Amino acid sequence: MKYANLHLHSTYSDGVQTPLELCQKAKEMGYGAIALTDHETVAGFEDLKKAAAETGLECIQGMEAAVRDNDLGASFHIVAYDFDPTAPEIAEYIRQKHYYSYHKVKAKFDLGVELGIYQNVTWQDVLDEVPEGAWINNEHMFLALIKKMGYTQADYWEYSSAKAFGDHKIVNKAPRCDFTVEQLIKAIRNAGGVASLAHPHNITQHLSTLVGFGLNCVEYDHPDLNSYDATEAFRFAKENGLYLSGGTDHTGQLANHYLARGLRPGFDPSIHICPETRDVYNGATKEEFEALKNRIYG
Repeated sequence: MKYANLHLHSTYSDGVQTPLELCQKAKEMGYGAIALTDHETVAGFEDLKKAAAETGLECIQGMEAAVRDNDLGASFHIVAYDFDPTAPEIAEYIRQKHYYSYHKVKAKFDLGVELGIYQNVTWQDVLDEVPEGAWINNEHMFLALIKKMGYTQADYWEYSSAKAFGDHKIVNKAPRCDFTVEQLIKAIRNAGGVASLAHPHNITQHLSTLVGFGLNCVEYDHPDLNSYDATEAFRFAKENGLYLSGGTDHTGQLANHYLARGLRPGFDPSIHICPETRDVYNGATKEEFEALKNRIYG
């Protein structure tokens, strides 16, 4: 059992549990500390701090950020810990990601309405599911469809795929975020934060380059990592004086939700590790958490 679960998502991004519900679940499972790492937002952190105090958990601020770096030929998820979200560079990154995501979800909604797929539901119904400051995404729209159209969890994969729209393409005209991974890592560090490479499956070969950009933490314990990924990430961190992190990447969807949705298309349970069955194994030790929280490396 690990002490700290440092990779979690809530209703402020693509999770279906509130920060309080996540804290209650983490406490029930035996964790002693928690980080809320919602995609592209820290809006849920105030709720998390209050919930953590109520449930007797330690906590730390976090946010998961994602970029595609064409120069390196890979996509990277970087978890930012303990940073100032109002610092100019990282604030601009968040603004770009929110702008693109808003228009992406709106484009899908508008097309669904135009084709008659979504009925008796308005864009305001979708926005009503989005907490203030949250990163809007498909989960929020799906909640509106559950309430207004009687969708169930069993409809999720059909809803989230492009199949329902046939040959009609969802067009998002908003510009994508133009940050490279180097710019993202530097933005996090310039905001006073720790930059951690999340779930480095098949990308540990980039660790040296990322450290040159300012990366100072790596996630070595995550459901999607195989033994090579985990061992290599741990070894590299130890040899290079990086912080170590880990977590379940739990979206808050408990096993019954996943069973109701059915297996993700293309998901092979004999190859992939299913996060909802591995929660108690993933995270960081108390020593690793305290090193990160107390910034022992400066």
